[in-house]
Amino acid sequence: MIHIFVCRRNNSTMNRLKQAEAMLGCRIAVHTYSGLFGRREVPVGTLIFTDFDHLKSYEIDAAALAMNAALTAAPETTVFNRPERALQRTALISRLQRLGLNEVEVVRADTGKTPKDFPVFVRQEDGCGGPETGLLQSAAEYKAALTDLAATGRTLSGRIALSFAAEPDSEGYYLKYGAFVIGRHIVPQHILRSAEWNVKSSSTEMSPAFIEKELAYITENPHADALRQIAEAGCIDYGRIDYGMRDGRIVVFEINTNPVFPRFIGGSADREERRRIIVGRLSDAFREIEYTGPARTVPFDDTVLKNSTFIERDSWLRHPHVALRQKAHWQRALGRIRWQGALSRTRWQTALGRRWSNLRFRLSRIRRQTGRN
Repeated sequence: MIHIFVCRRNNSTMNRLKQAEAMLGCRIAVHTYSGLFGRREVPVGTLIFTDFDHLKSYEIDAAALAMNAALTAAPETTVFNRPERALQRTALISRLQRLGLNEVEVVRADTGKTPKDFPVFVRQEDGCGGPETGLLQSAAEYKAALTDLAATGRTLSGRIALSFAAEPDSEGYYLKYGAFVIGRHIVPQHILRSAEWNVKSSSTEMSPAFIEKELAYITENPHADALRQIAEAGCIDYGRIDYGMRDGRIVVFEINTNPVFPRFIGGSADREERRRIIVGRLSDAFREIEYTGPARTVPFDDTVLKNSTFIERDSWLRHPHVALRQKAHWQRALGRIRWQGALSRTRWQTALGRRWSNLRFRLSRIRRQTGRN
């Protein structure tokens, strides 16, 4: 069994992968972090952690505690994307540039520093929101863009400036390559092309010549060694590397640890050969890392979760297991108050009535939402 941990609000990326279990020849279980933290139990086997940019720092710590518990209880457990090591966007881009593996420069917008390499664009450090500015060609344009962001009520904290190093091809299109990394396997997925510099999807019709170019990329896997080195530098064992090319060199945009998988069935008939190759290689990769031992779970230390005083609004606290424990706690508290006679009925209703009412409301809502966990 392969266990993949994702954020609940971002778990739709797993739909195609789950639907293709039989085709891939392996068993995949998708878990939400809210479920992991709510149950305080972690499965053993093959564990893949993702979505670090959607987690708070103490949640990453808690995921690492869960990982350690699984490794201690079952040394045969294999972990991909160790939570305490995997680099997120800013740290990743910075390290790759420092190692000479990528020419993209990153600067935090709230540091007052000015990028050295232009053009640049500004975006949020976390998430998948994309650029919030156009390409800024000079230091003056960069400073003006930061002023405009602040004027519209957007903080500079958590925003970064990235240099833009990609270049259009001979036809004037910008290309974005995507390749999965799954352990030691590099599996090319696609080439997207667009007349716009910010390539999110292919915005032009695919000509026969381009389909042949993409198929050659999928078949030959020309960048496998370089991409493997990039993933190792970022301590990332699972995800998709999104990148462009400039003067024959790889330009890394990001490594998405929770990528959307391609259609395994259907789609354009012209790209059927591409799909066949991708499915075969993904199957080889997942079957190689799958844990085939008995399924079981082990408890993990929840000290980090207990010591976080600001967690009450987090989604995992609404998990049924957490709510039921809270219900039992307040039932015991009410019982002690009644037994001791320390408070009159009016006083204990005032002291605990609101909390009890809120908890009952949350429980009723959780029962309706349990199917989504």
